[in-house]
Amino acid sequence: MSAKTTELTTAQTQNTAEIKALTPEWLTKEFLKEHFRNYYKNPELEIIKFEAKHVSANGESFLSSMYRVKVKFTNSLEDSNDKQESIAHLIIKVAFSDEDALDVELQQNMYDKEIEFYGTIAPQINKKLQELGEPQLVAECFGVCKTRRIIILEDLAVKSYETQSIQRGYNIQEAKVILKRLATFHAICAALQDEQSDIFANIKSGHFTRDMDTFNNIYVGNLEVIIEVISNWPNFTVYAEKLRRLQNDLIERLRQPYDVKPNQFNTLNHDDLWCPNLMLQFENESIENVVFIDFQFAYWGSSATDLHYLLASSICKSLRPHCFDELTKFYYGHLIGILTKLKYQQHIPTWSEFQEQYHQRHFIAFAV
Repeated sequence: MSAKTTELTTAQTQNTAEIKALTPEWLTKEFLKEHFRNYYKNPELEIIKFEAKHVSANGESFLSSMYRVKVKFTNSLEDSNDKQESIAHLIIKVAFSDEDALDVELQQNMYDKEIEFYGTIAPQINKKLQELGEPQLVAECFGVCKTRRIIILEDLAVKSYETQSIQRGYNIQEAKVILKRLATFHAICAALQDEQSDIFANIKSGHFTRDMDTFNNIYVGNLEVIIEVISNWPNFTVYAEKLRRLQNDLIERLRQPYDVKPNQFNTLNHDDLWCPNLMLQFENESIENVVFIDFQFAYWGSSATDLHYLLASSICKSLRPHCFDELTKFYYGHLIGILTKLKYQQHIPTWSEFQEQYHQRHFIAFAV
């Protein structure tokens, strides 16, 4: 064997060892087969092979590590004993171990919430979407493992979904497509709660709900830095003084918009709705569909929370804030339309009522 061949063989062996080292022990054919058999409702399904690539590392993701997995499997054809080979492209999310987590209690709360969302709630959202003749809103889930805190999702990138740059933001046409989908999501979740009063019982903690204090010090620190910086800017003394007066009340002001008011329109909020968590599918440079990802911070409350978060964080800077009234009214119109189609039994807010709960939560936009 030549020296060059020996070097090549050694390199291939090292690469294989590195790939195996990056693949966790639990990610096996048996693990995939169990979830695929359950998803496809076929006890005869077999996994031929799979390839896994670690696509995030500790520090790159706040709560989880992710793997991109390509699975080749055999499945029975409908009404036939014939076998058909198929390929599935997956994103598998797994919570960090306790020793790697930035905040163990936060991780347990947030990740368990997302597992419940994909395992229990997402299938019911999908059923409502089918009834409405609407395209998907959330990634297809192939299964969850509660003991290991694992979520198996379709890889949306294979279907040409992508995120938009936060630096660019959305123009008004793109924003309206997204808001239409957001209104559909909010209306469906409100209808589900109307039918099953306890469906969101375990999904309550948002960024600043009163049981959550993880981010308090971050926002207090950010405000201190802002005050320090603008204090040195010409003609900004008046603003620095206003922000200093806000310091003692900051956390309470952040919490108030998250308080649930039973007489207002409430639904499930994503509560982290900005460019990185919106997967967009384009056709001829126009958005064809939108899928929401990452539901760790979902909580029950006024839909105005998501509206402020999206508009303040992700709309093109040149459109802020003068287009907000137009976009809010657009969202409201579609929300009412879907609630009506779903035969929602609770009070549907008038435009003036919705405006009131929206304006009561303006501080969210400041925080974002």
